[in-house]
Amino acid sequence: MLTRIYIDNFRCFTNCELNLEPLTLLLGPNGAGKTSVLEIIDGLRKFVFEGLALDDLTPAETLTRWDKRLDQRFSLTVELECDAFTYELVVRHTQDKSKRKVLTERLTCAGTPLFLFDEKATAHLFDDAGTKRAEAPFDWSRSSLGVLRSGPDNTRLTRFRDWLANIQLIRPDPRSMESRSERAMPLFAPSLRNFASWLRGRFEEDPSGPFTMIEELKHVIGGFVGLRNEDLGGNFKRLEAKLASSDNVQTAQKPYTVAFDELSDGQKLLIALYGILNLSLSTNKALLIDEPDNYLGLAEVQPWFNRLQDVLQSRGGQAIVVSHHPEILDLAAVESGRWLSRPDNAHVRVRPFKEIADQFDGAAPNSEIIARGWTS
Repeated sequence: MLTRIYIDNFRCFTNCELNLEPLTLLLGPNGAGKTSVLEIIDGLRKFVFEGLALDDLTPAETLTRWDKRLDQRFSLTVELECDAFTYELVVRHTQDKSKRKVLTERLTCAGTPLFLFDEKATAHLFDDAGTKRAEAPFDWSRSSLGVLRSGPDNTRLTRFRDWLANIQLIRPDPRSMESRSERAMPLFAPSLRNFASWLRGRFEEDPSGPFTMIEELKHVIGGFVGLRNEDLGGNFKRLEAKLASSDNVQTAQKPYTVAFDELSDGQKLLIALYGILNLSLSTNKALLIDEPDNYLGLAEVQPWFNRLQDVLQSRGGQAIVVSHHPEILDLAAVESGRWLSRPDNAHVRVRPFKEIADQFDGAAPNSEIIARGWTS
């Protein structure tokens, strides 16, 4: 589980530390940096595992405008079973800000070195006990941690990398979600555009796996019966939903099918969100969820959020959620909320929302405290 993130000299973040829980709500006004937190975590994952270039992770415009320093710092603290890992990345820009390089990339476990990329552009690999095993020069414009081979003597490093690889960002756009899939996909896109391809993979891995998800959806979407993948020829399949009509007795027991992309935006998103909760979230997996409630009705938000809490408690994992929805705020802001603000358009400041709510001693709902601007 990610327990802490540190960000310095990046956009509106200066020497900013954010402590996290299994469920954390990022709250605050627009422009306070909530989405940026998710983007930084996902960006570090891409930097290590997808070969994202440093120029794309930290271009010159990401330097804090009012800060003259040329170094940017990022740090993740992660607890996996009994081990506490710290990943650090320091980026240095040139004076004219036209170029940048990795100054330091480091992974430690309880203070024991597991990996280091130093100022001489040399990568050092250590075993689980902290003994150096190898070193080699490496390109300082990319991550060298992500290209290391796993071995029997560096299982801790492998465990951290597996956790980082399993982080998934969700920024749903149900209008982009497709029905057709050419092949199964191991990961879904942040927009959930390829949800059908991802779900196809879950069906192929275990045909009975989606059973719980489908049973839950029967209580969430009126007339919902099930899902199926229709063969279209070749490798192509189309995700279809089975629905029942209750217009009259004769048709009530005769489900009909519609292509997934013919459903409403809210229906598509509900299917995706319940699918991800049931088939993706588990121990040592983290979801970064950016405003999932934009396309959901008032009566749909609370059951989904309650289900999210249940899954986190029963199966583990972590969810970091950005939301402005009053139902979610009233349910969990006190226990799980972190309030981000930028007084006078300065750097981001973070504090537990509980500190704000305690001033009112239960006299006003969390959503009203925020709506009325009583957060300063």
